[in-house]
Amino acid sequence: MEPSAQRSLRLGATDKFRIVGSDRKIYGPVLGAKIMEWIGDGRIDWQTLAKNEGGGEWKPLSALAALVEAASHATPPRLKDSWRSKH
Repeated sequence: MEPSAQRSLRLGATDKFRIVGSDRKIYGPVLGAKIMEWIGDGRIDWQTLAKNEGGGEWKPLSALAALVEAASHATPPRLKDSWRSKH
């Protein structure tokens, strides 16, 4: 992944993850905000394996961040015109 793309990645601050440390031990649950802090400090990087708390596959943090970013840009459903006219 290109460095400029990594800078734009984010994790949900209150989302919880489990990560695999460089010592191959599993840590967590860890809040997304804390993971972002660790990335900023250079303790881990976007290639660190992680998964969402509660399940899922182990993936690089960059793959989980991309999912969070895509979900945050989702377009909400359109309100029905009949609802607007009543309120």
